[in-house]
Amino acid sequence: MNQESTENYIKNLGKQDFDGVASLILRKIFGLLAIDVDGKGDGGSDFRVFNDSGGNRTISIQKTVQDGRWKEKAIDDATRSKKELGALRFFFLTSRAHESTSFRSLENHISSTLGMPATCMGATEIAGLLIDNNMLGEFASVIGLSTLVVGQQRPDQREIMLHSYFALSDDRYELRESMYDRTIQAVVHFAESPIPLCQNT
Repeated sequence: MNQESTENYIKNLGKQDFDGVASLILRKIFGLLAIDVDGKGDGGSDFRVFNDSGGNRTISIQKTVQDGRWKEKAIDDATRSKKELGALRFFFLTSRAHESTSFRSLENHISSTLGMPATCMGATEIAGLLIDNNMLGEFASVIGLSTLVVGQQRPDQREIMLHSYFALSDDRYELRESMYDRTIQAVVHFAESPIPLCQNT
């Protein structure tokens, strides 16, 4: 899977699957022990973050799959979490793709207005993080996608050239014959019972 196909999967996720992806990103990339507490009375934070040494961390995290009024939602939730929870840091994660400048503008607005650093990401940024951190297998597992769809990374150009050179070289016939002979020898050697010889009639 490449950046574009990963981004498309994220854009089409429902709330439950996106919640799982958000938890994965927070835990594996940002190192946050965050428990989903989304619902009435959450104080503008969909997660409750804990320290390893016990107690809460004053980080507010908001996630959404909605497309309309997403900026207003982020600002409202950041403001509410600052007021109700005393948040000192804010994360906003959305399954939608928006322009990178929109996210940066939103981060700057929250930081300057509320005096707390903000990190805002959409499908494009999340896909990039998953790929750069080799987390496509974990992503597939979280959303119930077959790992066969994720596949392996494409071989690089040098590896492709090496295989192409070999396939077109004159030595390929000798190698094929040698591999055939070695395969027959290995089968005979490791056979658990004698292999009967076939006679031509």
